[in-house]
Amino acid sequence: MGYNENMTNDVNSPDNWDSYCEPKQDGLFIDLACPLDGRKDGPSFGFSDQELLGLFEERGFKQLSRNKPADSIPRRKGAEELFIFQKIA
Repeated sequence: MGYNENMTNDVNSPDNWDSYCEPKQDGLFIDLACPLDGRKDGPSFGFSDQELLGLFEERGFKQLSRNKPADSIPRRKGAEELFIFQKIA
């Protein structure tokens, strides 16, 4: 993740989620999203897949692929997914 002057000191804070997918130029954005469990306490702060998809769609990205890694570490198994998005707008 690159530096963004709009981020708070805690880069994992939900206050910074919008900054994670600011479009810089056309291309691909690959995201290993974890935890996808919707919990609001943290860190790590959880979120839903719909929140994640909404952030990218609002910024002109389309989802190319989505899958659950088979080799997740035990404590993340089922709580992380790999997404690939492409900037289209």
